[in-house]
Amino acid sequence: MAIERSHEGARARWRPAYTPVNQPSQNAQHGGDIPVPTTDGEFLDTCLAMAARLRGLAVSLEVWSGALAALGVPAEVISWLDVSAHSLYEAADGATRSALTFATVFEDARDLAARGLHITGES
Repeated sequence: MAIERSHEGARARWRPAYTPVNQPSQNAQHGGDIPVPTTDGEFLDTCLAMAARLRGLAVSLEVWSGALAALGVPAEVISWLDVSAHSLYEAADGATRSALTFATVFEDARDLAARGLHITGES
């Protein structure tokens, strides 16, 4: 993206040098909606896939940050990218912990379901 500098009063503001006409939606930009799971397996798979995607983004951001540093981009600019990468790792850990907690909380019910037993709560 090209950047042009615009002077407004005594303050300089940065803005894109173009105006996007057909910008993709937020969902399309990050890979789509996260589907609501219909099974425990779908929930666990989605959490783990989300964690992998977030870790991948964190690694990509770290690599990009390193390349920018090599180009001489000031450390005070790059530090925010490093903070963002760290936050992505934390988000990935949260998705993984969610899956592990789900598996622990529902372990007995999942074992019963795997044996074909259904507890309806009705007497």
